[in-house]
Amino acid sequence: MDLNNLPKQTTKPARILIHGTEGIGKTTFGFCAPSPLFLQVEDGAGQLDLTGIKTPTYAATIEVLEALATQDHAFKTVVIDTIDRLEEEVHKETCRRHEKKSIEAFGFGRGYVEAGYVWREILNLLDYLRDEKGMTILLVAHTTPTRINDPMHDAYDSWSPRMHKKIVGEIVAWCDVVGFAEVERFTKKEDTGFKTTRTRVITKGERILHLEGNAAFVAKNRYSMPAALPLDWNAFAEHLPSNDTKEE
Repeated sequence: MDLNNLPKQTTKPARILIHGTEGIGKTTFGFCAPSPLFLQVEDGAGQLDLTGIKTPTYAATIEVLEALATQDHAFKTVVIDTIDRLEEEVHKETCRRHEKKSIEAFGFGRGYVEAGYVWREILNLLDYLRDEKGMTILLVAHTTPTRINDPMHDAYDSWSPRMHKKIVGEIVAWCDVVGFAEVERFTKKEDTGFKTTRTRVITKGERILHLEGNAAFVAKNRYSMPAALPLDWNAFAEHLPSNDTKEE
C-alpha cells in the first residue's frame, strides 16, 4: 500500500431523514428536491403533481429500487414516503420468511432483530443508488412522542420517527442528516389573577426544520448546518456539501 497515493474521497449526495406531524409539509419538501421519484408506500401527496410509483409492499419497494439501480434514468432523488408505513411491510416480509404470525411471535424482541436484516437489504440498495448512481436519498416519516428513560436524569418525552426504537437508531446512524419539522411556536406564562399562572402556546405559523438534536426531538447533521432552517428545500440545499442537490 502506497500511503502517498491514496485515492481522494469524493463528496457523495446526502442520506436524509425528515420526520414531523401529518400535514407539516414533508412531502412538499421532497417534491422540491432535484428530479425526485417518490416511492409512495402510502398516499400522502395531496394535490402535488409528483412523479411517483405506488409501492404498498416490501416486494414492490425492492422492485423499484432495483430498477433504479440497473436502468438508465434521469432521476436525481429517491423519496420513500413514508418509512414508518414501510416498516409495517418489512415486518410482514420478516414474518413471511420465518413463518410467523406476527413480529411479536418471535419472542424476546427477536422479531425486530430479524426485521433489521430485511431493512439492511433496503439500505444497501439505497447506498448503491447514492454511491453508484449519484442519487440523493430522502426518507420521510411521521413522528411520535417517545418516552426516554435516561439513567442520569428523570424520564422525558422526545419526538422521534414513528418506528420501533431499534430500527430508528440504525437509520438515524446511517443518515447524514436527520431533520425534525414543526410549526415554530413558543410558550408564554400568564397571570390568571388568582395567584396562579397558566401557560399558553403561541404559534408563529412558520414551518421550520430542526437539524441539531436535543432532548426534545431526534435530529442531527454531519455538515455543520445551522441548528434550524425554514422547511424549504432550497434553503436546506444551500448548506449541503454539494450543489448537485439544489433544485434547478
